[in-house]
Amino acid sequence: GKFIQLSGLIFKQYRKEYHVIKPFDIPDSWEWTKFRTLDHGLNNPTACLWLAFNREDELYIYDELYETEKQIDQNCSAIKTISAGEKYAWSAIDGSTKTRKADDKFTYYDIYKKHGYIARPVWLTEERISNAINEIKQRMTLNEKTGKCRFYIFENCYNTIKEISRYR
Repeated sequence: GKFIQLSGLIFKQYRKEYHVIKPFDIPDSWEWTKFRTLDHGLNNPTACLWLAFNREDELYIYDELYETEKQIDQNCSAIKTISAGEKYAWSAIDGSTKTRKADDKFTYYDIYKKHGYIARPVWLTEERISNAINEIKQRMTLNEKTGKCRFYIFENCYNTIKEISRYR
């Protein structure tokens, strides 16, 4: 075992035994809303998450792409493979991908779009990040009456599990 200091953890409510579950098929039906979100990485990995809400308002992270040192076309090819046959209510991408440097002809957003990842840009302000963290914390909190929470991660999402358990 490796000692990990717990001070400074953001998601203190996270418990693998409650939040990590065995994968199951999420149906394409009105009872489920599927979406994807992408964080393009330069120094950090590029991460894409596949998520779904059910009609009980439970959030499931059911798949992931976590790549380093890959070109955008390679990431998009992998995203297309993972997404094959699914329908999404929406897809998001970090708004900073729309930023253009003076000497660039295209933005990262343009290149993702060209390769088939059509997404709504979302600008990650400090307020939005704080709100998202608080939302996840609330969803992670166990309901004392039911013993359930409203946030789950499929056990095949190794990198997401690692990141969320250590997020500071």
